[in-house]
Amino acid sequence: MLKKGLSLIMVMTLVATLFVGCGKTEEAPASTGDDTTSSNTESTSKPKDNVVLKVYLGGDEKEGQDEVFAKANEMLLEKLPGVQMDIQLISYGEWLERWKLLTAAGDQMDVAWIGWMHNYDTLAREGQLLALNDLIDENAPEMKEVLPEFVFDKATVDGQIYSIPNYQQMVEMRCGIRLYKNIADESVDVEALEAKFTEDLTFDKDDWDVLEPYFVYAKENDLLQNGAGISLAWLARNGYEAIGKVRAPLVVRIGDEKAEVVNFYQTSQYQDMIGTMADWYTKGYIRGDILSVENPREDEYQPGGNIAWVHETLKGQSEKDTKRLAGNGGSAELQVVPTADYQYIAPYGTPTNFGIPFTAKHPEEAIQLINLLNTDKEFYNLMVYGLEGVHYEKIDENTINVTDSSSYGLANWATGNTLLGYELEGSVSGWNEYLDTMHREAITSNLMGFKVNTEPVMTELQQIETVIKEYQATLEYGAMGAEYEKTYNDFLAKLEKAGISKVVDEYQQQVDAFLAQ
Repeated sequence: MLKKGLSLIMVMTLVATLFVGCGKTEEAPASTGDDTTSSNTESTSKPKDNVVLKVYLGGDEKEGQDEVFAKANEMLLEKLPGVQMDIQLISYGEWLERWKLLTAAGDQMDVAWIGWMHNYDTLAREGQLLALNDLIDENAPEMKEVLPEFVFDKATVDGQIYSIPNYQQMVEMRCGIRLYKNIADESVDVEALEAKFTEDLTFDKDDWDVLEPYFVYAKENDLLQNGAGISLAWLARNGYEAIGKVRAPLVVRIGDEKAEVVNFYQTSQYQDMIGTMADWYTKGYIRGDILSVENPREDEYQPGGNIAWVHETLKGQSEKDTKRLAGNGGSAELQVVPTADYQYIAPYGTPTNFGIPFTAKHPEEAIQLINLLNTDKEFYNLMVYGLEGVHYEKIDENTINVTDSSSYGLANWATGNTLLGYELEGSVSGWNEYLDTMHREAITSNLMGFKVNTEPVMTELQQIETVIKEYQATLEYGAMGAEYEKTYNDFLAKLEKAGISKVVDEYQQQVDAFLAQ
Protein backbone atom coordinates (compact mmCIF):
# COMPACT_ATOMS: atom_id res chain seq x y z
CA MET A 1 0.00 0.00 0.00
CA LEU A 2 1.42 3.37 -0.98
CA LYS A 3 1.79 5.71 1.90
CA LYS A 4 3.33 7.80 0.84
CA GLY A 5 29.00 30.81 -35.49
CA LEU A 6 32.34 29.42 -35.04
CA SER A 7 32.83 28.61 -38.73
CA LEU A 8 32.96 24.96 -39.64
CA ILE A 9 36.64 25.31 -40.55
CA MET A 10 37.48 26.81 -37.20
CA VAL A 11 35.56 24.12 -35.37
CA MET A 12 37.25 21.32 -37.31
CA THR A 13 40.63 22.90 -36.64
CA LEU A 14 39.92 22.96 -32.92
CA VAL A 15 38.77 19.36 -32.94
CA ALA A 16 41.88 18.29 -34.85
CA THR A 17 44.03 20.06 -32.30
CA LEU A 18 42.32 18.26 -29.46
CA PHE A 19 42.99 14.92 -31.06
CA VAL A 20 46.72 15.47 -31.64
CA GLY A 21 48.70 12.76 -29.88
CA CYS A 22 45.84 10.27 -29.65
CA GLY A 23 47.36 8.08 -32.36
CA LYS A 24 44.00 6.60 -33.25
CA THR A 25 42.08 6.60 -36.51
CA GLU A 26 38.77 5.19 -37.52
CA GLU A 27 40.42 2.68 -39.85
CA ALA A 28 42.04 0.68 -37.06
CA PRO A 29 41.29 -0.29 -33.47
CA ALA A 30 43.08 1.30 -30.56
CA SER A 31 46.83 0.73 -30.60
CA THR A 32 48.15 -1.41 -27.77
CA GLY A 33 51.79 -0.53 -28.07
CA ASP A 34 52.42 -4.27 -28.52
CA ASP A 35 53.29 -5.24 -32.10
CA THR A 36 52.40 -8.90 -31.55
CA THR A 37 48.95 -8.18 -30.17
CA SER A 38 48.32 -5.59 -32.85
CA SER A 39 49.24 -7.93 -35.70
CA ASN A 40 47.11 -10.72 -34.22
CA THR A 41 44.12 -8.40 -34.09
CA GLU A 42 44.65 -7.40 -37.70
CA SER A 43 45.00 -11.01 -38.84
CA THR A 44 41.62 -11.99 -37.33
CA SER A 45 39.84 -8.93 -38.67
CA LYS A 46 38.01 -8.90 -41.97
CA PRO A 47 39.99 -6.52 -44.20
CA LYS A 48 36.92 -5.25 -46.08
CA ASP A 49 33.97 -6.00 -43.88
CA ASN A 50 35.50 -4.91 -40.57
CA VAL A 51 33.45 -2.22 -38.80
CA VAL A 52 35.34 0.13 -36.50
CA LEU A 53 33.10 1.85 -34.01
CA LYS A 54 34.14 5.23 -32.71
CA VAL A 55 33.31 4.97 -29.01
CA TYR A 56 33.45 7.99 -26.70
CA LEU A 57 33.50 7.20 -22.99
CA GLY A 58 33.63 9.44 -19.93
CA GLY A 59 36.69 9.22 -17.72
CA ASP A 60 40.40 9.92 -17.55
CA GLU A 61 43.02 8.19 -19.63
CA LYS A 62 45.32 5.75 -17.79
CA GLU A 63 48.57 4.14 -18.85
CA GLY A 64 47.24 0.57 -18.91
CA GLN A 65 44.17 1.25 -21.01
CA ASP A 66 45.64 0.23 -24.40
CA GLU A 67 46.32 -3.29 -23.17
CA VAL A 68 42.79 -3.61 -21.79
CA PHE A 69 41.14 -2.16 -24.89
CA ALA A 70 43.15 -4.53 -27.09
CA LYS A 71 41.92 -7.47 -25.01
CA ALA A 72 38.37 -6.12 -25.26
CA ASN A 73 38.66 -5.92 -29.04
CA GLU A 74 39.96 -9.46 -29.12
CA MET A 75 36.94 -10.60 -27.11
CA LEU A 76 34.65 -8.49 -29.27
CA LEU A 77 35.70 -10.37 -32.42
CA GLU A 78 34.23 -13.49 -30.83
CA LYS A 79 31.03 -11.89 -29.65
CA LEU A 80 30.42 -9.52 -32.59
CA PRO A 81 32.50 -10.86 -35.52
CA GLY A 82 33.92 -8.11 -37.69
CA VAL A 83 33.35 -5.34 -35.11
CA GLN A 84 36.13 -3.42 -33.37
CA MET A 85 36.26 -0.34 -31.13
CA ASP A 86 38.30 2.82 -31.38
CA ILE A 87 37.84 4.18 -27.87
CA GLN A 88 38.33 7.79 -26.85
CA LEU A 89 38.24 8.67 -23.15
CA ILE A 90 37.20 12.22 -22.35
CA SER A 91 37.29 13.61 -18.82
CA TYR A 92 33.92 14.60 -17.42
CA GLY A 93 34.95 18.23 -17.02
CA GLU A 94 35.82 18.54 -20.73
CA TRP A 95 33.05 16.40 -22.17
CA LEU A 96 30.41 19.06 -22.87
CA GLU A 97 32.78 21.29 -24.86
CA ARG A 98 34.19 18.31 -26.72
CA TRP A 99 30.66 17.19 -27.57
CA LYS A 100 29.87 20.60 -29.04
CA LEU A 101 33.02 20.55 -31.18
CA LEU A 102 32.55 16.97 -32.36
CA THR A 103 28.93 17.42 -33.35
CA ALA A 104 29.57 20.80 -35.01
CA ALA A 105 32.33 19.21 -37.11
CA GLY A 106 30.17 16.20 -37.95
CA ASP A 107 32.79 13.78 -36.62
CA GLN A 108 31.90 10.12 -36.50
CA MET A 109 30.59 9.05 -33.11
CA ASP A 110 28.96 5.64 -33.03
CA VAL A 111 28.54 5.28 -29.27
CA ALA A 112 28.75 8.20 -26.85
CA TRP A 113 28.39 8.48 -23.12
CA ILE A 114 25.75 11.11 -22.33
CA GLY A 115 26.05 12.51 -18.82
CA TRP A 116 24.68 15.00 -16.36
CA MET A 117 26.34 17.92 -18.12
CA HIS A 118 24.15 17.44 -21.19
CA ASN A 119 20.56 18.59 -21.49
CA TYR A 120 19.34 15.16 -22.53
CA ASP A 121 15.81 16.15 -23.52
CA THR A 122 17.15 18.94 -25.72
CA LEU A 123 19.65 16.61 -27.43
CA ALA A 124 16.80 14.25 -28.26
CA ARG A 125 14.39 16.91 -29.50
CA GLU A 126 17.05 18.63 -31.62
CA GLY A 127 17.95 15.37 -33.38
CA GLN A 128 21.47 15.08 -31.97
CA LEU A 129 20.72 11.51 -30.86
CA LEU A 130 19.17 8.73 -32.92
CA ALA A 131 15.85 7.21 -31.87
CA LEU A 132 16.62 3.66 -30.76
CA ASN A 133 13.25 1.87 -30.66
CA ASP A 134 13.62 0.02 -33.98
CA LEU A 135 17.36 -0.47 -33.56
CA ILE A 136 16.78 -2.21 -30.23
CA ASP A 137 13.97 -4.42 -31.49
CA GLU A 138 15.89 -5.50 -34.60
CA ASN A 139 19.45 -5.74 -33.27
CA ALA A 140 19.45 -5.96 -29.47
CA PRO A 141 16.19 -7.40 -28.11
CA GLU A 142 18.12 -9.08 -25.26
CA MET A 143 18.32 -5.75 -23.45
CA LYS A 144 14.56 -5.70 -22.99
CA GLU A 145 14.76 -9.11 -21.35
CA VAL A 146 17.50 -8.04 -18.92
CA LEU A 147 16.65 -4.42 -18.08
CA PRO A 148 13.36 -3.40 -16.41
CA GLU A 149 10.90 -1.47 -18.54
CA PHE A 150 11.28 1.69 -16.49
CA VAL A 151 14.94 1.98 -17.59
CA PHE A 152 13.76 2.59 -21.14
CA ASP A 153 10.90 4.81 -19.94
CA LYS A 154 13.41 7.11 -18.24
CA ALA A 155 15.16 7.59 -21.58
CA THR A 156 11.94 8.17 -23.53
CA VAL A 157 11.29 11.61 -25.00
CA ASP A 158 8.04 12.23 -26.88
CA GLY A 159 7.48 8.51 -27.31
CA GLN A 160 10.95 7.55 -28.55
CA ILE A 161 13.92 6.02 -26.70
CA TYR A 162 17.08 8.07 -27.31
CA SER A 163 19.58 6.36 -25.02
CA ILE A 164 20.17 3.36 -22.80
CA PRO A 165 20.62 4.49 -19.20
CA ASN A 166 23.41 2.72 -17.35
CA TYR A 167 21.46 0.49 -14.98
CA GLN A 168 22.44 1.26 -11.39
CA GLN A 169 20.66 2.71 -8.39
CA MET A 170 17.76 4.49 -10.10
CA VAL A 171 15.18 5.03 -7.37
CA GLU A 172 14.67 8.53 -6.10
CA MET A 173 16.56 9.35 -2.95
CA ARG A 174 14.72 7.80 -0.01
CA CYS A 175 15.96 10.22 2.59
CA GLY A 176 17.36 9.02 5.89
CA ILE A 177 18.46 11.24 8.78
CA ARG A 178 21.97 10.54 10.11
CA LEU A 179 22.08 10.76 13.91
CA TYR A 180 24.86 10.11 16.40
CA LYS A 181 23.72 6.92 18.10
CA ASN A 182 25.03 7.87 21.54
CA ILE A 183 22.93 11.06 21.47
CA ALA A 184 19.88 9.40 19.95
CA ASP A 185 19.90 6.63 22.58
CA GLU A 186 19.59 9.23 25.35
CA SER A 187 17.15 11.65 23.75
CA VAL A 188 14.69 9.94 21.38
CA ASP A 189 13.09 6.59 20.61
CA VAL A 190 14.53 5.77 17.17
CA GLU A 191 11.81 3.23 16.35
CA ALA A 192 9.13 5.76 17.28
CA LEU A 193 10.85 8.38 15.15
CA GLU A 194 10.83 6.11 12.11
CA ALA A 195 7.18 5.19 12.69
CA LYS A 196 6.25 8.86 12.88
CA PHE A 197 8.29 9.88 9.85
CA THR A 198 6.84 7.11 7.68
CA GLU A 199 3.17 7.24 8.70
CA ASP A 200 2.43 9.37 5.64
CA LEU A 201 4.22 10.62 2.54
CA THR A 202 5.25 14.08 3.64
CA PHE A 203 7.51 15.60 6.31
CA ASP A 204 5.43 18.10 8.24
CA LYS A 205 5.60 20.26 11.36
CA ASP A 206 4.83 17.34 13.69
CA ASP A 207 7.72 15.37 12.19
CA TRP A 208 10.13 18.23 12.88
CA ASP A 209 8.78 18.51 16.42
CA VAL A 210 9.53 14.88 17.36
CA LEU A 211 13.11 15.31 16.13
CA GLU A 212 13.85 18.46 18.15
CA PRO A 213 14.52 16.70 21.53
CA TYR A 214 17.64 15.24 19.92
CA PHE A 215 19.11 18.72 19.52
CA VAL A 216 17.87 19.91 22.91
CA TYR A 217 19.72 17.05 24.62
CA ALA A 218 22.86 17.58 22.53
CA LYS A 219 23.00 21.27 23.39
CA GLU A 220 22.35 20.74 27.10
CA ASN A 221 25.11 18.12 27.27
CA ASP A 222 27.71 19.96 25.19
CA LEU A 223 27.40 17.46 22.33
CA LEU A 224 25.98 19.79 19.69
CA GLN A 225 29.23 20.27 17.73
CA ASN A 226 28.10 22.05 14.51
CA GLY A 227 24.51 20.99 14.94
CA ALA A 228 21.99 20.37 12.18
CA GLY A 229 23.18 20.04 8.59
CA ILE A 230 21.58 22.13 5.87
CA SER A 231 20.62 18.98 3.94
CA LEU A 232 17.76 18.50 6.44
CA ALA A 233 15.91 20.99 4.25
CA TRP A 234 15.60 18.26 1.61
CA LEU A 235 12.97 16.53 3.77
CA ALA A 236 10.39 19.12 2.68
CA ARG A 237 10.38 17.38 -0.71
CA ASN A 238 9.25 14.05 0.73
CA GLY A 239 6.03 13.00 -1.00
CA TYR A 240 6.57 15.22 -4.05
CA GLU A 241 7.85 14.48 -7.52
CA ALA A 242 9.74 17.24 -9.31
CA ILE A 243 8.86 18.13 -12.88
CA GLY A 244 11.95 18.05 -15.07
CA LYS A 245 14.79 17.67 -12.58
CA VAL A 246 15.43 16.78 -8.96
CA ARG A 247 15.42 20.30 -7.48
CA ALA A 248 12.86 21.81 -9.86
CA PRO A 249 10.58 24.52 -8.45
CA LEU A 250 7.45 22.78 -9.79
CA VAL A 251 6.22 19.48 -8.42
CA VAL A 252 3.29 17.06 -8.31
CA ARG A 253 2.17 15.06 -5.30
CA ILE A 254 3.22 11.41 -5.44
CA GLY A 255 0.14 9.27 -6.05
CA ASP A 256 -1.95 12.16 -7.41
CA GLU A 257 -3.61 10.60 -10.46
CA LYS A 258 -4.55 14.04 -11.81
CA ALA A 259 -0.97 15.19 -11.34
CA GLU A 260 -1.73 18.75 -10.30
CA VAL A 261 1.36 20.91 -10.86
CA VAL A 262 2.19 23.17 -7.93
CA ASN A 263 4.87 25.65 -6.90
CA PHE A 264 6.97 23.70 -4.39
CA TYR A 265 7.87 26.87 -2.51
CA GLN A 266 4.19 27.47 -1.71
CA THR A 267 3.56 24.03 -0.18
CA SER A 268 2.84 23.74 3.53
CA GLN A 269 5.81 21.36 3.84
CA TYR A 270 8.22 24.03 2.56
CA GLN A 271 6.73 26.57 4.96
CA ASP A 272 7.01 24.11 7.87
CA MET A 273 10.64 23.46 7.00
CA ILE A 274 11.81 27.07 6.72
CA GLY A 275 9.92 27.94 9.92
CA THR A 276 11.68 25.11 11.73
CA MET A 277 15.08 26.07 10.36
CA ALA A 278 14.58 29.68 11.47
CA ASP A 279 13.58 28.52 14.95
CA TRP A 280 16.52 26.11 15.21
CA TYR A 281 18.94 28.78 14.00
CA THR A 282 17.71 31.10 16.74
CA LYS A 283 18.15 28.33 19.31
CA GLY A 284 21.69 27.64 18.14
CA TYR A 285 21.10 24.23 16.57
CA ILE A 286 22.47 25.58 13.26
CA ARG A 287 25.90 27.21 13.17
CA GLY A 288 25.64 30.98 13.21
CA ASP A 289 28.07 31.58 10.34
CA ILE A 290 26.33 29.15 7.98
CA LEU A 291 25.81 31.71 5.19
CA SER A 292 29.52 32.52 5.05
CA VAL A 293 30.66 28.89 4.82
CA GLU A 294 32.03 28.19 1.34
CA ASN A 295 30.75 24.61 1.35
CA PRO A 296 27.68 24.47 3.63
CA ARG A 297 27.80 20.65 3.66
CA GLU A 298 31.44 20.45 4.74
CA ASP A 299 30.44 19.39 8.27
CA GLU A 300 28.86 16.11 7.16
CA TYR A 301 30.84 12.95 8.06
CA GLN A 302 33.42 15.07 9.86
CA PRO A 303 34.58 14.69 13.49
CA GLY A 304 33.26 17.73 15.32
CA GLY A 305 30.91 18.52 12.44
CA ASN A 306 27.16 18.07 12.04
CA ILE A 307 25.34 15.73 14.37
CA ALA A 308 22.39 15.35 11.96
CA TRP A 309 22.13 15.48 8.18
CA VAL A 310 20.28 13.79 5.32
CA HIS A 311 21.12 11.51 2.43
CA GLU A 312 19.93 8.22 0.95
CA THR A 313 18.84 5.14 2.87
CA LEU A 314 19.72 1.76 1.39
CA LYS A 315 20.89 -1.63 2.59
CA GLY A 316 23.56 -1.44 5.29
CA GLN A 317 23.40 2.37 5.38
CA SER A 318 24.21 2.87 9.08
CA GLU A 319 27.28 0.64 8.83
CA LYS A 320 28.47 2.32 5.61
CA ASP A 321 28.09 5.80 7.05
CA THR A 322 29.83 4.86 10.29
CA LYS A 323 32.78 3.59 8.25
CA ARG A 324 32.81 6.81 6.26
CA LEU A 325 32.94 8.91 9.42
CA ALA A 326 35.71 6.67 10.79
CA GLY A 327 37.64 7.14 7.56
CA ASN A 328 37.71 10.86 8.32
CA GLY A 329 38.96 10.28 11.86
CA GLY A 330 35.64 10.06 13.71
CA SER A 331 34.84 7.40 16.28
CA ALA A 332 31.08 7.75 16.74
CA GLU A 333 28.51 5.22 15.55
CA LEU A 334 25.89 6.65 13.19
CA GLN A 335 22.23 5.67 13.21
CA VAL A 336 20.35 6.27 9.93
CA VAL A 337 16.60 6.75 10.41
CA PRO A 338 14.50 6.37 7.23
CA THR A 339 11.89 9.04 6.56
CA ALA A 340 9.97 6.98 3.95
CA ASP A 341 9.08 3.30 3.78
CA TYR A 342 8.81 2.91 0.01
CA GLN A 343 11.04 3.24 -3.04
CA TYR A 344 9.94 5.46 -5.91
CA ILE A 345 10.98 5.75 -9.55
CA ALA A 346 10.51 9.13 -11.23
CA PRO A 347 10.15 9.74 -14.98
CA TYR A 348 12.99 12.09 -15.74
CA GLY A 349 16.21 10.77 -17.22
CA THR A 350 19.39 9.57 -15.60
CA PRO A 351 22.77 11.33 -15.39
CA THR A 352 24.61 8.52 -17.17
CA ASN A 353 23.55 6.96 -20.46
CA PHE A 354 24.82 5.51 -23.75
CA GLY A 355 23.45 7.12 -26.89
CA ILE A 356 24.06 6.88 -30.63
CA PRO A 357 24.75 10.36 -32.02
CA PHE A 358 23.40 11.53 -35.37
CA THR A 359 26.96 11.35 -36.77
CA ALA A 360 27.15 7.56 -36.26
CA LYS A 361 28.26 5.53 -39.29
CA HIS A 362 27.36 2.13 -37.87
CA PRO A 363 24.20 2.42 -35.73
CA GLU A 364 23.29 -1.30 -35.97
CA GLU A 365 26.68 -2.42 -34.68
CA ALA A 366 26.65 0.42 -32.13
CA ILE A 367 23.43 -0.80 -30.52
CA GLN A 368 24.87 -4.33 -30.49
CA LEU A 369 27.89 -3.06 -28.57
CA ILE A 370 25.65 -1.24 -26.10
CA ASN A 371 23.70 -4.47 -25.79
CA LEU A 372 26.87 -6.35 -24.79
CA LEU A 373 27.64 -3.80 -22.08
CA ASN A 374 24.18 -4.41 -20.67
CA THR A 375 23.87 -8.19 -21.03
CA ASP A 376 27.35 -9.78 -21.14
CA LYS A 377 29.00 -10.13 -17.72
CA GLU A 378 32.42 -11.14 -19.09
CA PHE A 379 32.70 -8.20 -21.49
CA TYR A 380 31.33 -5.66 -19.01
CA ASN A 381 33.78 -6.63 -16.25
CA LEU A 382 36.73 -6.56 -18.62
CA MET A 383 35.82 -3.02 -19.67
CA VAL A 384 35.25 -1.82 -16.10
CA TYR A 385 37.92 -3.60 -14.05
CA GLY A 386 40.57 -4.56 -16.59
CA LEU A 387 42.68 -7.72 -16.48
CA GLU A 388 42.54 -10.37 -13.79
CA GLY A 389 45.94 -10.81 -12.17
CA VAL A 390 46.98 -7.33 -13.27
CA HIS A 391 44.31 -4.94 -12.08
CA TYR A 392 42.35 -7.19 -9.74
CA GLU A 393 42.32 -10.59 -8.06
CA LYS A 394 39.29 -12.82 -7.70
CA ILE A 395 38.20 -13.76 -4.20
CA ASP A 396 35.32 -15.89 -5.40
CA GLU A 397 33.21 -16.13 -8.54
CA ASN A 398 31.48 -12.79 -7.97
CA THR A 399 33.85 -10.88 -5.65
CA ILE A 400 37.15 -9.19 -6.47
CA ASN A 401 39.87 -7.21 -4.78
CA VAL A 402 41.08 -4.31 -6.92
CA THR A 403 44.88 -4.33 -6.75
CA ASP A 404 45.79 -1.61 -9.25
CA SER A 405 43.20 1.05 -10.01
CA SER A 406 45.88 3.62 -10.88
CA SER A 407 46.76 2.06 -14.24
CA TYR A 408 43.24 1.11 -15.32
CA GLY A 409 39.61 1.33 -14.34
CA LEU A 410 36.40 2.77 -15.76
CA ALA A 411 33.50 3.94 -13.62
CA ASN A 412 31.02 1.06 -13.40
CA TRP A 413 28.10 3.52 -13.37
CA ALA A 414 29.23 5.01 -16.71
CA THR A 415 29.96 1.77 -18.58
CA GLY A 416 26.68 -0.16 -18.79
CA ASN A 417 24.66 -2.44 -16.53
CA THR A 418 26.29 -2.26 -13.10
CA LEU A 419 24.38 -5.34 -11.95
CA LEU A 420 26.64 -7.40 -14.22
CA GLY A 421 29.65 -6.24 -12.24
CA TYR A 422 31.75 -8.01 -9.68
CA GLU A 423 31.16 -7.06 -6.09
CA LEU A 424 34.14 -5.48 -4.36
CA GLU A 425 35.74 -6.92 -1.27
CA GLY A 426 34.36 -5.17 1.81
CA SER A 427 31.21 -3.91 0.08
CA VAL A 428 27.67 -4.82 1.12
CA SER A 429 27.16 -8.49 0.30
CA GLY A 430 24.42 -9.28 -2.21
CA TRP A 431 24.23 -5.66 -3.39
CA ASN A 432 23.43 -6.39 -7.04
CA GLU A 433 20.54 -8.71 -6.20
CA TYR A 434 19.28 -6.23 -3.62
CA LEU A 435 19.25 -3.36 -6.15
CA ASP A 436 17.49 -5.39 -8.80
CA THR A 437 14.77 -6.56 -6.40
CA MET A 438 14.36 -3.05 -5.00
CA HIS A 439 13.86 -1.57 -8.47
CA ARG A 440 11.38 -4.18 -9.59
CA GLU A 441 9.29 -3.71 -6.45
CA ALA A 442 9.44 0.11 -6.43
CA ILE A 443 6.46 2.36 -7.09
CA THR A 444 6.69 4.04 -10.48
CA SER A 445 5.45 7.50 -11.30
CA ASN A 446 2.10 8.07 -13.03
CA LEU A 447 4.10 10.29 -15.40
CA MET A 448 6.56 7.59 -16.50
CA GLY A 449 7.79 8.52 -19.98
CA PHE A 450 6.80 12.18 -19.64
CA LYS A 451 9.44 14.80 -20.43
CA VAL A 452 8.43 18.43 -20.07
CA ASN A 453 9.24 20.79 -22.95
CA THR A 454 10.68 23.92 -21.35
CA GLU A 455 11.11 25.86 -24.59
CA PRO A 456 7.84 27.89 -24.31
CA VAL A 457 8.83 29.24 -20.88
CA MET A 458 12.64 29.42 -21.04
CA THR A 459 12.70 33.15 -20.24
CA GLU A 460 10.52 32.68 -17.19
CA LEU A 461 12.56 29.69 -15.98
CA GLN A 462 15.77 31.68 -16.17
CA GLN A 463 14.19 34.51 -14.18
CA ILE A 464 12.84 32.06 -11.62
CA GLU A 465 16.26 30.45 -11.21
CA THR A 466 17.76 33.86 -10.47
CA VAL A 467 15.18 34.53 -7.76
CA ILE A 468 15.70 31.11 -6.17
CA LYS A 469 19.45 31.67 -6.00
CA GLU A 470 18.83 34.97 -4.24
CA TYR A 471 16.58 33.61 -1.50
CA GLN A 472 16.90 29.84 -1.13
CA ALA A 473 19.97 29.56 1.10
CA THR A 474 18.86 32.34 3.43
CA LEU A 475 15.49 30.71 3.99
CA GLU A 476 16.53 27.05 4.09
CA TYR A 477 19.49 27.60 6.41
CA GLY A 478 17.28 29.50 8.87
CA ALA A 479 19.63 32.47 8.81
CA MET A 480 16.86 35.12 9.00
CA GLY A 481 15.71 33.81 12.37
CA ALA A 482 12.41 35.29 13.53
CA GLU A 483 12.40 37.70 10.57
CA TYR A 484 12.10 34.90 8.02
CA GLU A 485 8.40 35.44 7.17
CA LYS A 486 8.96 38.83 5.54
CA THR A 487 11.82 37.37 3.49
CA TYR A 488 9.62 34.42 2.50
CA ASN A 489 6.80 36.71 1.34
CA ASP A 490 9.27 38.77 -0.71
CA PHE A 491 10.52 35.49 -2.24
CA LEU A 492 7.02 34.44 -3.31
CA ALA A 493 6.28 37.88 -4.75
CA LYS A 494 9.45 37.85 -6.84
CA LEU A 495 8.71 34.32 -8.08
CA GLU A 496 5.31 35.52 -9.22
CA LYS A 497 6.81 38.52 -10.95
CA ALA A 498 9.34 36.22 -12.65
CA GLY A 499 6.46 34.28 -14.19
CA ILE A 500 6.08 31.13 -12.10
CA SER A 501 2.29 31.03 -12.60
CA LYS A 502 2.79 31.00 -16.36
CA VAL A 503 5.18 28.08 -16.00
CA VAL A 504 2.71 26.20 -13.79
CA ASP A 505 0.00 26.65 -16.45
CA GLU A 506 2.31 25.55 -19.28
CA TYR A 507 3.50 22.46 -17.42
CA GLN A 508 -0.05 21.55 -16.42
CA GLN A 509 -1.19 21.67 -20.05
CA GLN A 510 1.65 19.35 -21.05
CA VAL A 511 0.96 16.95 -18.18
CA ASP A 512 -2.76 16.86 -18.98
CA ALA A 513 -2.02 16.16 -22.65
CA PHE A 514 0.35 13.34 -21.69
CA LEU A 515 -2.16 11.72 -19.33
CA ALA A 516 -4.90 12.05 -21.94
CA GLN A 517 -2.89 9.76 -24.22
